[in-house]
Amino acid sequence: RRLVPIQDDAAGVKRIRIELAQVLVKAGQKNEAAEQGKRAFDIEPHTVDDLEKIEEIFRGAGAAMEGVRAAEARAALLGQGSPAEAIPAWLAVADLWRGQKRNDLAAQSLEKVLELEPAHRAAFDQLRDLHAAGGNWRAWARVSDVFAPNIADPEEKLALLKEVAKVHEQRLGQKEMAFIAWTRALSDAPADD
Repeated sequence: RRLVPIQDDAAGVKRIRIELAQVLVKAGQKNEAAEQGKRAFDIEPHTVDDLEKIEEIFRGAGAAMEGVRAAEARAALLGQGSPAEAIPAWLAVADLWRGQKRNDLAAQSLEKVLELEPAHRAAFDQLRDLHAAGGNWRAWARVSDVFAPNIADPEEKLALLKEVAKVHEQRLGQKEMAFIAWTRALSDAPADD
């Protein structure tokens, strides 16, 4: 702790706080480790390596929510460079939020995956399941409607668009939207020769 004041720059302070937090986790002083982790997390800018270490500190200290926040920051940082690296990170964040029973935040993480890769089937399926389980049918319909153009199989696409129409009609009571969805479904239907 005495090394923190003699550091010349913020990166040095962050490095010392991370090292101190890692030692505190190993010593079983979880509250103090989490506090040092929070202080290190507050010092920006971050590198992916810093965020991985901070996330590990929070996990070891039993500070799950802060750990997820560090994982989110890491995924966002990865997204600035390579979407291919960011997608697994956002999927992991969604899993962490589900573990915390925060399906709303898990859904936001899955939306980030679909922003990076609109045709990501696993994220789409998980997001639809989350919305259906939460009874958020408007979001379910929106996600399904946006994903439909990414489905190559015409029969599967038709089935999805029919599902969207039924949700608008039966669950949301939106007759006009149901009509539009049915029109889209039937216009995209393979022609019977």
